[in-house]
Amino acid sequence: MEHYQKRWNKRFGFMKKKNNKILELGCYRGEMSKWFSDHLLDQKNSELHCVDTWEGSVEYKENFNNVKKTFKNDIEKTFKKHIKDSKHPTKVKTHKCTTTDYFLKFFSKHKKPFFDLIYVDASHDARNVILDALLSFKSLKVGGHIVFDDYEWDKMPENYERPKIAVIAFNHMFRDNVKITHKGYKMIIKKTKEYNL
Repeated sequence: MEHYQKRWNKRFGFMKKKNNKILELGCYRGEMSKWFSDHLLDQKNSELHCVDTWEGSVEYKENFNNVKKTFKNDIEKTFKKHIKDSKHPTKVKTHKCTTTDYFLKFFSKHKKPFFDLIYVDASHDARNVILDALLSFKSLKVGGHIVFDDYEWDKMPENYERPKIAVIAFNHMFRDNVKITHKGYKMIIKKTKEYNL
């Protein structure tokens, strides 16, 4: 855990003294949500928006709907406990919906880019990842970062279904507008220039 903390401090420590607007797509148990709350929400106007259905997603053969209801409830309860125990629980806003539904509501209110950091860890199906990437780019400020959590994730049976192909396609299409700042199991990109979708 300490090594994990050091890596995130190294990559995003520069954000600690800023009024950060952070979006997390896919929160599950809330470990990453808690890290954001503990480390990047110190300033008065900082916000973390957490989006998840807590219903599972297409990459799992066994959907959450097929497991015991108590298990689903336990996952969501664990998320809520992580937020409650975090440093800034009142600055965390939870949106229980799909990422698409979240963005539809978001863009009806926000006409300009809003977020400084977006963490993409929702559905791992490439077709959903590319949609999350495009909508994230549109809502991200110039100079902001998108983290693709499971860039190298390979549990889907076919290459075309995996996150990597979507992230590569996104980076290729927006090569004049983004810069890769980290590439490993996760990929982090920085938005360098606006592009009006």
